[in-house]
Amino acid sequence: MRMGVGIGGVRLPNFRFVLAKPVSLTSQKCRYADQLPRRGSAACSRQRAWHVRGNGSARASTQFTRWSRIVLDPVNEMGLSGASPHQLCRPHVLSPHRPTEMTSPRSLHYANLPNTMKSYRKELWFETKKRREFLRITPQINQCLRESGIQEGLVLVNAMHITASVFINDNESGLHHDLEVWLEKLAPEKPYDQYAHNGAEDNADAHLKRTIMGREVVVAVTEGKLDFGPWEEIFYGEFDGKRRKRVLVKIVGG
Repeated sequence: MRMGVGIGGVRLPNFRFVLAKPVSLTSQKCRYADQLPRRGSAACSRQRAWHVRGNGSARASTQFTRWSRIVLDPVNEMGLSGASPHQLCRPHVLSPHRPTEMTSPRSLHYANLPNTMKSYRKELWFETKKRREFLRITPQINQCLRESGIQEGLVLVNAMHITASVFINDNESGLHHDLEVWLEKLAPEKPYDQYAHNGAEDNADAHLKRTIMGREVVVAVTEGKLDFGPWEEIFYGEFDGKRRKRVLVKIVGG
């Protein structure tokens, strides 16, 4: 279905979206945006929310006076309770360039978390034999996760030194070689006098390489495991090595 959509007083032409699966709203759950009817009103109880998906056709049975009133309510469809109206439903901004996509509730994962949240912290130490080196540290992070006992939550892994990095990528030696060559082209180690930072030190390139590769990663924990995508692994990147350095592992959840 194609039609113009008015949001915030701006006319957005040729917006493409699909309306499906109407969900009745009670008067208790109608305060999503200023455009919706007042709480408790008869019009409020008659409103219906739609799940919006980005493929080309549409079916609609309830007419809206303004399309900007469309809200998404995946949690309510699941029949979950115990959340406030603002937690259950939130308004989504519609984009004329990228249609809003709604994940099917069957693919969503809802965990039964305990009432208390756990927190785990550990420092890992590394000392490379070379000045620049990439180390796969996924096994160490998995060990930390087992020690924490956390089943659902988040893992933060970050380098605690400004010439080292933690990142996620494929465990493939050719790719690691390509990264090494690419970084050396962007921030070559020598000549040392090309960098204003190099005076008493000679590691300006290591600071720049760390900035490019990033400081940390955050990985979801689902059912007691790191929730990775295909071929994802966690790596420690050393750019000024041959000395001991730390990586922080922080896990929170239940």
